[in-house]
Amino acid sequence: VISKWLLNLFVTILPTECVLRVFDMLLVEGGTVLIRFALALLKMTEQGFLQCKTDEEVWKFVQEAPNQIFDVSALISLATNRKVLGSFRSVTDLRVKLGKRIRKQFFDETFNYATKNAHFSETELQKLYKRVESSIGFEDSIDREQWMKLASRLWGGWGPHSFFSKFYQSMHETENGKVKVEEMLRTLAVLLKGTEDEKLRFCCKVFSSSPTKTYLTQSDLEEMLSLIYHSTNREWTRRGDGGTRIRLEEVTNGDHLSASDLEALSEFFSRLGKFKRG
Repeated sequence: VISKWLLNLFVTILPTECVLRVFDMLLVEGGTVLIRFALALLKMTEQGFLQCKTDEEVWKFVQEAPNQIFDVSALISLATNRKVLGSFRSVTDLRVKLGKRIRKQFFDETFNYATKNAHFSETELQKLYKRVESSIGFEDSIDREQWMKLASRLWGGWGPHSFFSKFYQSMHETENGKVKVEEMLRTLAVLLKGTEDEKLRFCCKVFSSSPTKTYLTQSDLEEMLSLIYHSTNREWTRRGDGGTRIRLEEVTNGDHLSASDLEALSEFFSRLGKFKRG
């Protein structure tokens, strides 16, 4: 669209005098000349441009703007005056700032959507937002290192490294080897504000070696429980046959869990729901 507009602008709309000057400069300075003249044209008609409210209005304005140029000398003077239009470095800086603003807007929308049903208080939401933003910025995905950094910010280094690493592994990586922020936020919503049943089901799926995540082996269950015991400063003793399959529902219903297991799980899930101070 832009290239078509530029060709139309310089070939069929502007006076021949201006077109010849543009192509004369084009041969000497290269393609940036076209951008400078286009910016100069917009500068001369900026009041009309600033009044556009919709994409359709912008499109119509861009089509009609060249016809409003009657002083060709003023257009050429403006296009060749770098102090008026600014350097291309300032344009690059503007693009960077605009890019950050767009990423922040997208991040804010994703954050609000992913956490809206998690029953966070306003203070908790502010804390979570601040710590996620300080760990990854306003990016749309997060890598393992950033996730571990975020976990440390949220829980103050509490909990075994391997546990939070498992949480990351449970999320789906994109082609670039990262996890979408939206999925990460949904995971955090469960860990921080989910019920004990929701957290237990999530942990069971994290540790399940089943491709369908419908069962755990005895070894899966013992790996999960041993980490939880150690996280709550409890003594762990191995038990059972490592190859036995246990349906997920049996574990989430409390089967195969002793009273001490349930106590450890309750304490662990309670600590998951508490932000580090600060």
